[in-house]
Amino acid sequence: MGQLDYIEQTGHGVPLIVSRYGKEVFDITENFITVTIPLNKKDLYLRKKEGVRLDDSDEKILMLMQENCDIRVSEISRQIGLGLTTITKRIHRLKEEGILDRKGSKKKGQWIVNDIWQKK
Repeated sequence: MGQLDYIEQTGHGVPLIVSRYGKEVFDITENFITVTIPLNKKDLYLRKKEGVRLDDSDEKILMLMQENCDIRVSEISRQIGLGLTTITKRIHRLKEEGILDRKGSKKKGQWIVNDIWQKK
C-alpha cells in the first residue's frame, strides 16, 4: 500500500498505470473503479496478444536469442543488419510485452524467450 500512496503523490499514478498496462486494467462502474494490475507480464501479454505485431526483424531477434541465450546485442545487430539503437529499442519493446526477459547482469546475463512466443 505504501508504494501506491507514493505513486499517487507524484501525480502520475493513473497515467503511469495506463502507459504500462493499458486502459483495459480499469473497470469503471457507477459506484466503483476497480484496477486490476497483473503480477505476471506473461498474463498481461496473453491479454494483449492480438494487439502485438511482430515483424520479421523481431522474429529474427527472438530466434537468435533462442539459439544462443548468451548472444550480445552487437552480434544481433551484425547478423540482422540493423543498428544497435534499433535493436535495443526492439528488445526493450519485446521485454515490455512480456515476450522477452533477461536473467543476470548486462555482461554475464542470458536472454529468456518466454514460451508465449512460438516460431512460425
